[in-house]
Amino acid sequence: MFRLKFTAVALAALLVAAMPFAACVQESGNEEQAQNTDHSTTEENQQTADSGGTAVGMMTDDDYLEVDGEKVKRRHGEGEEVLLRGVNAGGYLLTEQWMTAVGGDSGTGYYDHKTITDAFVSRFGEDGAQDLWAYYREQFWTQTDFANVRDMGLNVIRLPFTYMNVDFGGEYDFSQLDKFVEGAAEYGLYTILDLHGAYGSQNGKDHSGEMSDDVDFYENEEKQQKTLALWQAITEHYRDNPAVAAFDLLNEPGEYSGLTSRRHWDFYDRAYDAVRQIDSDRIVIMEACWNPEDIVSPQEYGWENCIYSYHNYAGTDGGTSVGVQAGSYGYKFTRSALADYGVPVYLGEFNCYDDEESWNYVLTQLNDLGWHYTMWTYKINDAAGEYPGWGIYVSSAENVLPAEDEKDAVMRKWDEISTDECVPYTFSSGNTLVSLMRRYAARTPLRTVQPEGQFALSSEEGMAAGFSRERMADGNYLLAAGGEDVTAAQFVFRSNGDGTVSIGSSYGGNLMFLCTVTDTPCEYGQNYLSLRTAENAVSDWEKFWIKPYKGGYIALSYNAGKYLSLNGNGIIAAISAEEQEAFVFSPLTESV
Repeated sequence: MFRLKFTAVALAALLVAAMPFAACVQESGNEEQAQNTDHSTTEENQQTADSGGTAVGMMTDDDYLEVDGEKVKRRHGEGEEVLLRGVNAGGYLLTEQWMTAVGGDSGTGYYDHKTITDAFVSRFGEDGAQDLWAYYREQFWTQTDFANVRDMGLNVIRLPFTYMNVDFGGEYDFSQLDKFVEGAAEYGLYTILDLHGAYGSQNGKDHSGEMSDDVDFYENEEKQQKTLALWQAITEHYRDNPAVAAFDLLNEPGEYSGLTSRRHWDFYDRAYDAVRQIDSDRIVIMEACWNPEDIVSPQEYGWENCIYSYHNYAGTDGGTSVGVQAGSYGYKFTRSALADYGVPVYLGEFNCYDDEESWNYVLTQLNDLGWHYTMWTYKINDAAGEYPGWGIYVSSAENVLPAEDEKDAVMRKWDEISTDECVPYTFSSGNTLVSLMRRYAARTPLRTVQPEGQFALSSEEGMAAGFSRERMADGNYLLAAGGEDVTAAQFVFRSNGDGTVSIGSSYGGNLMFLCTVTDTPCEYGQNYLSLRTAENAVSDWEKFWIKPYKGGYIALSYNAGKYLSLNGNGIIAAISAEEQEAFVFSPLTESV
């Protein structure tokens, strides 16, 4: 990967502006037994994300988000605006039978997270159950998945979890959350901590971790107190951590996915107070969760530094027309405008199934309105193809049968949920959901630097970078680094006023700008960079985002949506590569 590594001297001249990332669904019974199971105690998982304000991965205190009016901003609400664009990590910590590799009948008709755990404990003991869950998580999400989210141009992951992931017999262990938060931060990604499953289940649905026909959460003081105590422990643990974007206090709080009312809002107020007793800076998210009329003005409760969240699943799964989607989402957009609550708006879950036109419509509207969003969901197991479009990536693993399969069979089946075994969801047009998400996120970078001026380019090893002396058949020069056939050149960075820069050079004649070519093959392959565009003809194909990454910088092509990297021939191309190449830009002048 093309990593632009600036020296301390260069930073002073280069960092003209840091741009925002702007417009791109479970407890009881054998409770103690379940609480003591899904518990990883490896040394790696014991890492803490409580940074005390220090850097976490790519995140520093400058990346700490707070609300300013209707905007979310860096630097504790005093910096640049950030629009959160991302995905849910549904299924990672909290399984749902319909979307994860689990099948069979639990005796109640369905396996939720707790029933799966109980089945494993009864058959393999607590240690055996713990081993199986750890193996599941290792297959479900790896560094590759963080990289995939980043490479789509997204900047946040909403992480659904249940109390069963962090409360083990009354003792909190946040190592599973820590591992995810820290892993995401290494790739410049924020995490939203989403309590999908409160004690006793707040909604009775499988996605709370435990199905229930009798939801008494809002009348049960013991369950509420446990949940409030959990949020206080989470708040203390992640206090000052810039990699946590916000706390989503309670997922879909209405019983059986119903509407919310005063009893739900009153609990939000208690949870809000529990967080605020410890931390006044952390953003908290209140879910309506369906429409703006299902919540009240924050002024009624005195809530500050908060975001309002809605979810939307319009029509019938699969084949939903854009007309149906437009009507459903349009109602939400209109009602939000009329409510005018004066807080940032976040579409925490949504999906448009297999209708590409609907995806285009909804994502366009979200970008135009400046709403934050995280689509549901990153990955789904769907061998039968019953849920088209529900996952950006799709696995076809054989379902685990918790009451029948031996441990080795469970692990063998779960080998198939690795993203390496998945395929991107593909529409009938041939376009993928990966490319579609990238297309809309690509208009909204996380944050960029906009260097301006003239620079010399070299690799970390000191090899001069410039242009191939041998022109291509179309008469253009290829950008390359190192080798006898490369002539060093001076480069010009020009800000385009939208967070992007264009990279030009006068090598070979007039000032020309680098273009990310995707349709002109050469002996080095496609997506190479060539000096081919006149100064007055710069378009989206000549635009790049330069973004901080692991102590250096990476360059992302605006139109191609790919990162720059050296290929094996020393030619710089727009590719999504894991092997990163670092480059040093040395300023020659401060401006041009």
